[in-house]
Amino acid sequence: MTWMKYMCLVVLVGLGKQVRCQKWVDPPPKYQCPEDWEIYPCKCISDGDEGLHVECSNTNLAAVGYAIKLVKPLIHTLVISNCNIEKLYGNIFNPLTLKVLWVVDTPIRDVSDGTFDGIGASLRELYIHNTWLSRVPPAVKNLTNLVKLEIDGSRIKYLPPKVFDGMSALLDLKVSESEVENIHAGVFSGLRRLKRLSLYNNKIVTFPKDTFKAQINLEYLDLSHNQFPKLEPHYFLPLSKLLWCNVSHNEIPTLNSRVFSRNSVLRVLHLNHNQLTSLDANSFRGMRFMRRLYMSDNQIKRVGRGAFRGVSRIGTIDLARNNLTTVDFQMFSDLRFIDTIDLAENNIKEVHRESFKNIYLTKINISHNVLDTLPEGAFRGCENMTFLDLSHNRLTTIDPEAFDDSTYAGEMFLQYNQLTSLADVPMKNQRGIRLLNVSHNDLMDIPKNSFPKLFELHTIDFSYNNISDIGRSVFTPLFSLRFLYFQHNSLTTLESSTFGKLPSLLEMDLSYNQLQNVRRSVFSGLNSIRTIHIDHNRLGEIPSPPISLNHLHVAHNEVTRIKGRQAWPTMNSLIVLDLDYNRLGDSIEGGRFDNLNTVGTLKLRGNNITRPPWEALGALQSLRTLHLDDNLMTNLTQRAFGRLPATAEITLSGNQLNNISMNAFEGLLQIQHLDLSRNNLSYIPPGAFQSLTAVRTLNLSHNHLDRLQNKTHGVFEDLQSLRWDSSTSDGPISFQLDLSYNRIPFVTKKMFPENKWIPYRLEWLDLSHNSMPVLTKEILTGTKHLLHLNVSHNMLNDIRRGILTNFTTLETLDISGNQLDDKVFMDGRFGIMPNLTVFRMANNSFFSLPVEQLVEHKELRLLDVSFNKLTAFHPGLAHNIKKGLDIHYEGNQLKCDCLLRPVAYWLISVGRLRGRAGPWDKTICQSPKYLQGRSVGSLLEEQLICDDNDLANQFKLNPDVVFQKIIPEDDLLKFRWSVNTNEDVADFRLELKTKSFPPQTIFEKDVTYSERYGEVPTSNQEASLCIFGKTSTGRVRSWRQQQCQNIGDVLASSSSIHYFPLSSSWAKLILSALLSRLSLLTLA
Repeated sequence: MTWMKYMCLVVLVGLGKQVRCQKWVDPPPKYQCPEDWEIYPCKCISDGDEGLHVECSNTNLAAVGYAIKLVKPLIHTLVISNCNIEKLYGNIFNPLTLKVLWVVDTPIRDVSDGTFDGIGASLRELYIHNTWLSRVPPAVKNLTNLVKLEIDGSRIKYLPPKVFDGMSALLDLKVSESEVENIHAGVFSGLRRLKRLSLYNNKIVTFPKDTFKAQINLEYLDLSHNQFPKLEPHYFLPLSKLLWCNVSHNEIPTLNSRVFSRNSVLRVLHLNHNQLTSLDANSFRGMRFMRRLYMSDNQIKRVGRGAFRGVSRIGTIDLARNNLTTVDFQMFSDLRFIDTIDLAENNIKEVHRESFKNIYLTKINISHNVLDTLPEGAFRGCENMTFLDLSHNRLTTIDPEAFDDSTYAGEMFLQYNQLTSLADVPMKNQRGIRLLNVSHNDLMDIPKNSFPKLFELHTIDFSYNNISDIGRSVFTPLFSLRFLYFQHNSLTTLESSTFGKLPSLLEMDLSYNQLQNVRRSVFSGLNSIRTIHIDHNRLGEIPSPPISLNHLHVAHNEVTRIKGRQAWPTMNSLIVLDLDYNRLGDSIEGGRFDNLNTVGTLKLRGNNITRPPWEALGALQSLRTLHLDDNLMTNLTQRAFGRLPATAEITLSGNQLNNISMNAFEGLLQIQHLDLSRNNLSYIPPGAFQSLTAVRTLNLSHNHLDRLQNKTHGVFEDLQSLRWDSSTSDGPISFQLDLSYNRIPFVTKKMFPENKWIPYRLEWLDLSHNSMPVLTKEILTGTKHLLHLNVSHNMLNDIRRGILTNFTTLETLDISGNQLDDKVFMDGRFGIMPNLTVFRMANNSFFSLPVEQLVEHKELRLLDVSFNKLTAFHPGLAHNIKKGLDIHYEGNQLKCDCLLRPVAYWLISVGRLRGRAGPWDKTICQSPKYLQGRSVGSLLEEQLICDDNDLANQFKLNPDVVFQKIIPEDDLLKFRWSVNTNEDVADFRLELKTKSFPPQTIFEKDVTYSERYGEVPTSNQEASLCIFGKTSTGRVRSWRQQQCQNIGDVLASSSSIHYFPLSSSWAKLILSALLSRLSLLTLA
């Protein structure tokens, strides 16, 4: 990013002022990235003043070695990832000054001595992740300035002596996720400055004596996920500066008191996931600075008295998921700095007196145990516990004196117990409590005086109990109560005094009870309430809401009418009124919604309404959304909704509408979304949507429509704003015009409006699941702006000529699930749709594809031809696949032969790495027999064979190398080549062979992987010049025909320089860049 700065000069001239500003542009970075083509297949990710960040992925040693030598600027970070290299060797890093090197997800088995010599002085960090290394490469010894070395995910089994000698600057060493079983005592002897050592996830059983003798500066040690049967004192004896130690996930049964006795500054110890059975007063001797102790997931049954007395500065004690049955007397007492005690998921049946004593600001978790009571004095002097979790136990009662007068919790969790009354929860000393959760118990009542005066309690959850009685004004002593939850209880009655005055309450949930008798004034004391849920009850009347209310949910009750001379007080805050699924019927008379001045959403679904209650709706001048789904309306008469000037959405789905009259929606000038789906409409007269000039989406799906026009006019002519609204929260699933699941037999000329004076922009049209047998030219009327067309699952057997070619704006086309065959592609019917990105033609009867036209669709990204009758893959599509096209071929009778070689090669080289192999893994070969049942994604090029020799010659196996040019000069033949594969190719072998059988080798020479030039004598013109690739382990790879050239043919060529086609991606990239530069020079 270039930062612009401004330098301004202010000049005072007389009484005037002059301001002159100039842009200041920061200078470019010292080292700038080269063009991609210059170092292909590597790529410069970023530049900077410290050097470049270069990544080489999905290639081989020959390509990497050649590419990075072309990078002229300094490289700071080099990443070699997902490459086909089994051995690193040679001078690949010789000219570089690297700081950071990553070798990731590459099957390297070894690194030759001297490989890192060229970067020994400059390299600071080396990461070797997910390789096949079976030893620590001795080459790392030469990295004398290396600060960090990570070997993660290897096959190393042994760390020999002195393998890290010479790396005196190393501070951080990781040999993890490997198979290390044995370690020599002198392996770390040369690493005296080492601060961090990670050996996790190996198979280490023991350490020889003096293994860490030289590591006097070690601060971080990770030995987790190994197989230690015990810890010996001599392991950690020299580590006097050790701060953090992880020995979790081992097999340690006991903790010897002398193991960490000399590690006096140890702060964090992980002992979780072992086989510890007990702790005593000597277990943590000498660890006076210990702060975090993790011992979860062991088999600890007993913790002796005073076990934690020696770690008086402890902050965390984690004993979760052990076998503890009791919390003994003063087990956690006088721990002044403790902040977390975790005893969850044990088998604790009893908490003794004063188990928790004199601790402050602590999180205590005793959940998921089998406690049935808390005794007197269990918590003493535990002031301001951050939270106390006693959930998921069997508590039936808690002693009133379980918490002394100085003990309270900020948050108390008692859910999933067996409490029957809130009187069993001692609240008298909980003066600082902020949250109380007693849900999922067996509470039957909340007695009066259950709460003392509490000034911080803001949330109480009583949900999922059996509460049927709430004491009068029981919550009035709670001066900060904000949220109160009673859902899923057994409440039947609410009196006027049930809640009293709660001036701070914001939300109350009383849903899923059995409320029948609720006084209209029950909420009168809730002066600040914003949301009330009383849905899913048995209410016959709506209580009077407080004037501060924003959301009132009364759905799923038994309300038959909105009662009262004045049904609602003057409401200037109510936004949402939910009356869904009641029994209102047609009782909503005029005036029933008076005084609801701000209601924006009204829900009246499932109320057996037979006509829109327009008289009452007229009072809702702020109404934006009206839901009338699932009612019994059969007819919409003229001006059916009266005048609703602000309404933008009306949903009427799931009614029984069979008639919509002319001007039915008159007075709805702002309607943008209209849903008439799931009705019984068979005909809509023109003029029905008159005045709906703002409609953007119209849903008429799941009806019985068979025509949408008369002789002179279409139904949609009045919808002048009909288009897809991409700004809605629903995004692409919001349709412009949904006519799916109807009975439409044909598209007629009047169906979709078109007028040169009215800017109709129909962009999304769904005609799926209708009865159309053919697409005729009439569909082109009114659809010139169409982006998405779905005509799937009709009875289409033909698409007339000139139709598809005229959809020039179309992006998505779905013709799947019809009866179409190859004739729709004849006579140029398919043509070119320049913006098409998705084309679905599955479940038809196609035997072939219009490949010549398909390849011209440059924007096409998805082509679904699954479940047709295709028998062969057309290789003409291979180029589009490489450019981003995904083709779904599954469910066809595919013959897997050499025509699929381009796909197989692409999958192995880049396709699978980029996550695009899925469709080909689902595509199954039906023939030949030896490949039957195999997925295309699992095949190699060599397995794809053609019986036809001409085809076999046309689709040859991809060669490892290709000639770029050959120059005859005197008695020599000089030539260049490039690498054409990402498989394991390193060095090259040049050979001259006779044409005789068997051929004889005349000349042979090995060339290093960084070279691309060679020369051979021309004395034998009957010989062939061949270039073979060699793997990084030295094996000569299989020969391919294009890797050989006959010398006589080359010399006989009329030109003195013999050029070959630019077949490699590298060459094409170079050519493109050169042409681009030439154009710029011409313009200049």
